[in-house]
Amino acid sequence: RFFDRLQLRGNLENVENFLVHLGNHGVFGSVKIQILCPSSRFWVLDLSHNRISGFSISEFIYLPDLQVLNLSHNLITELDFSVFIFNEDLEYLDLSHNNILKVYCQTLAYLRHLDLSFNNFTALPICQEFGNMFHLEYLGLNL
Repeated sequence: RFFDRLQLRGNLENVENFLVHLGNHGVFGSVKIQILCPSSRFWVLDLSHNRISGFSISEFIYLPDLQVLNLSHNLITELDFSVFIFNEDLEYLDLSHNNILKVYCQTLAYLRHLDLSFNNFTALPICQEFGNMFHLEYLGLNL
């Protein structure tokens, strides 16, 4: 069974270091993440090995403390870095093993690890903004 909405509700107000792991759980299509308790602190979100084909800024706007995001092994075709503009603590972003053809660049200042390996690029996605990511230690671009 596939689902297309992740809705977290309840008494999450005092949750620290929260980890959501939905890897290999049949998330399908464009992911919808709805946080009904915005004061929660989500640091790690693993949505790998699903069938996610897209996402937008509205899915990540209420996750300002997000540090690790794994979207590897999905069906994502376009990547717009501006989706993560409100995730200022994001340090680790794995988008490897998708179907990404096009990248829209935006500087993610504190990103340390960016994996775009094994996508369907016709040319390497070299963005001028990568030069402004002074903390970037790993950039995966294996084809």
